[in-house]
Amino acid sequence: MKHLKGLGMISFFAVVLVFGAGYGNTIANSSDSQNSNGKEFIAITKEEKAWSDYVDKEIETKMFEAFNDAFKSFNVNTNDYSYYSLHEAPKNIKEIKSSKDAFLLKRAAIDAVTNDIKSGDFMPGLFVNKDGTIAFITFKELETGKNHIYWLKLNTDKQASINSEGEISNVWEITSAEKKDGEKIEALKVKSLEEFISQQ
Repeated sequence: MKHLKGLGMISFFAVVLVFGAGYGNTIANSSDSQNSNGKEFIAITKEEKAWSDYVDKEIETKMFEAFNDAFKSFNVNTNDYSYYSLHEAPKNIKEIKSSKDAFLLKRAAIDAVTNDIKSGDFMPGLFVNKDGTIAFITFKELETGKNHIYWLKLNTDKQASINSEGEISNVWEITSAEKKDGEKIEALKVKSLEEFISQQ
């Protein structure tokens, strides 16, 4: 599996703000990600960039610790799948030729997890097979360690459409959804910028 596909899009701030609703599991206070004016932190100095790289690496490690436990729970062979962050631009999902179909996959994936994921749960990961016709999204509950997986399939016989109420008829269909007990994993804790610099 290609771990790093889409990881460039993952940042400390993206994980904290997954879906804009607080999903994603990082423990950081506002001084870590914002300056005194409440603005988003932007790494400028060499030390800040090193800290930002450290945080991204810690997030990646924790995310794949959760994903790997889910793969084990559901007996998923990931060799034929590539990982994408839900923050990845649809046009960057190279297995899916149409940006519209890639956008609709992300929409279907988010819709699939919306009712089950809670604030604080580990960020979901999207995995797409080589021919771009099958995908799954998985996440882990923080409190229980329970793993969730949702399988999606591209229905090439269907056209995407929007009805008069604005509801989308999606070409990606959920073929199965499952949850199983998994290993309970501790929440991610990262060093503050100050701690990181003082330990260098």
